Amino acid sequence: MAESVVHRHLVEILHRWVARQCVHGKGTAVLVDDGDGRTGPRPPMVNGHVPDVYVPLLGSMGAILGESKTASDLESDRSLRQLKDFLRHCNFSKSSCLVLAVPWTHVVAARNLLATLKQRTETLDVKSCVISELDAGVVWAS
Repeated sequence: MAESVVHRHLVEILHRWVARQCVHGKGTAVLVDDGDGRTGPRPPMVNGHVPDVYVPLLGSMGAILGESKTASDLESDRSLRQLKDFLRHCNFSKSSCLVLAVPWTHVVAARNLLATLKQRTETLDVKSCVISELDAGVVWAS
C-alpha cells in the first residue's frame, strides 16, 4: 500500500523537527522510514512496528521514536496498537520520548489520545509531544 502524500509530508516535518529540537546537530543518526526507497539505515523494528523516525540516544538505552498519523489513520486499531507498543518501549528508559506528528486540525485529539493510551498502558511518565506542520514553520494545503 503506497503511503499518502500527506503522510510523507508529515514524516518530513517530523524528521526536520526531531533533528532541530532533539538532536541539535550533535551528529546523532536520525533514521527515517520515508517510503522513498532511499538507501541507508532505516529505523529498527520496535515491539513489532517500524517507527517513521528513530534516534538512538547515545550514552543511554533510550531512543526518540517518531510517528506520523494522518487524520483518517490516527485512531485506527493498527495505530492504537502501534502507539501503545511505542509507549511501552519508551517506558524502559527515562531518556526516551515519543513524538507524534499529525495535521494541525488534529493536535488536540492526538494529545488526548496519547494521554488516554498512557493511562491504559501505565506509561504516564513517558515523555511525549504532538507536533503539526505549524511547528515546522511550514503551512501546506491538503
